[in-house]
Amino acid sequence: MFWFIVATATFVAPFYLFWRLVWSSGWRSWWQLSSFWGFELLAVGLPLWLFRVRVQEGEIAEDLLRLGFYAFGLHVQWLLLTLGRDLVWIPMRLCLVRGPGLQSIWLRRTGWMVLALGALFWLVGIYQAHQLPRVKHLVIELRNLPKDLEGFRIVQLSDMHLGEWKDGTHLAQIVDTVNRLAPDLVAITGDFVDGPISRVGAHVTPLERLQAPAFFVTGNHEYYSGGRAWIQFLERMGVVVLENEARLFTKGAGRVLIAGISDPTARRVGFRMGSGLPRRDAAGQDPDVAILLAHRPDVAPQAAAAGFDLQLSGHTHGGQFFPFNLLIRLVQPFPKGLYRIGSMWLYTCSGAGFWGPPMRTFNPPEIALVELRRPDSSR
Repeated sequence: MFWFIVATATFVAPFYLFWRLVWSSGWRSWWQLSSFWGFELLAVGLPLWLFRVRVQEGEIAEDLLRLGFYAFGLHVQWLLLTLGRDLVWIPMRLCLVRGPGLQSIWLRRTGWMVLALGALFWLVGIYQAHQLPRVKHLVIELRNLPKDLEGFRIVQLSDMHLGEWKDGTHLAQIVDTVNRLAPDLVAITGDFVDGPISRVGAHVTPLERLQAPAFFVTGNHEYYSGGRAWIQFLERMGVVVLENEARLFTKGAGRVLIAGISDPTARRVGFRMGSGLPRRDAAGQDPDVAILLAHRPDVAPQAAAAGFDLQLSGHTHGGQFFPFNLLIRLVQPFPKGLYRIGSMWLYTCSGAGFWGPPMRTFNPPEIALVELRRPDSSR
């Protein structure tokens, strides 16, 4: 479905927009036509061509690539709003509106509305995408939580996508924020990087300044960017990478099992992984709290059946930008936020970065601060 949408937006959409947004609105002058096709070339052709150059040669004009993706974001907004307008137009045309004159007036006036509203969503999305992530504070109540784990704090970082748009300076600011939150541990739930170590490795080094132990599970983009090389790179930095395994973390007499499951992309690209979802007793002891880190939230029913108390996930970006932040609930059972599945809690973080068009419309980036409490504890 994802690649179908990409192919449609890339190859079919320019002609559809020309027909419904330009020609049907009566824009026929040479400068209107040349402006439209010039913009479409920038929005569709430039990112495709430059991405091909990056893959094959490893060198591109970064500023041009970013300009193309900015334009592509506006192109997508106009495309989806035009589709929505036409879906409204069909019943109106059949039942209410008669005559070519009324049709022309409707198309012309709504055409300007599509252009203005699309530009507004685009600007809001760009602004929010480039903000530092906000801190989302969650209190998770767990029965039988021992006294030594009362107030146990976990910071979750997910979907940073360092490389194309976000660099080491951005990560350093996030690390400073995490350290001020004083967590007991940091959970990094995948899609942390976009690109090979040769290009992105220097941007990741601020992780060494984390003052709490960091646990990491892979997302799909780690395997697009080098896979095993990134795992070894992070381990050399002191990050604990969990590949279908678990570690026991202690605080006083409290015992916390931190388990991690690798993204299924690993097998699709030829990596040999472990046997899948770890067991609650994987560390050889019965923990007080069992936490699963999984890039994709859809493993939650299996994790709940396996006895985990909490799952932290990402991957969805919360839909990232309009209207996908509304439509994502049609295809993702746990798109964003806190869910209760049996006796287990699941939190799907909308992510600290973005991928593709640099937009996060009405869906700002976030860092999750999860605090464990007993139900009878006083706030």
